[in-house]
Amino acid sequence: MRRFLRTNRERGASEAFMLIMMVSLLGFAGIAYDTGQAFNTRREATNIAASAARAGANAVTSDTLYESSNDPFLTAEAEYKAMDAAYAAGAEHATADLQEIDELHVTVELTHQNVILGLFGIDDYVVTGEATATLESRDS
Repeated sequence: MRRFLRTNRERGASEAFMLIMMVSLLGFAGIAYDTGQAFNTRREATNIAASAARAGANAVTSDTLYESSNDPFLTAEAEYKAMDAAYAAGAEHATADLQEIDELHVTVELTHQNVILGLFGIDDYVVTGEATATLESRDS
């Protein structure tokens, strides 16, 4: 019966393999955790955009916009109210645009800070949330 003896060349091979595996598993755990947190941040950005669009849409009625559709102050009032609501809710960057005569579109950006992937040099990235609110007329 032949016996296999471990040679000096194989010493430490399992430690190097385990180190590589642990770093890989930590990387995958970081991807899973930080991706989940990024989805939460995106949902938060979408919620902020939706509430800001509702706030801007409530600032003016479509009746007043239809009566004076060329009045830039009414358009600006709806857009400013939406942007103020977005910044008050914690948005880092927000845009509001009255697209047609009765649709207010709001885009909000938030920065997601990576926790585990920050250890690997991937610090943060920007997520975007969008929402559109339709102005209601008084007679409906």
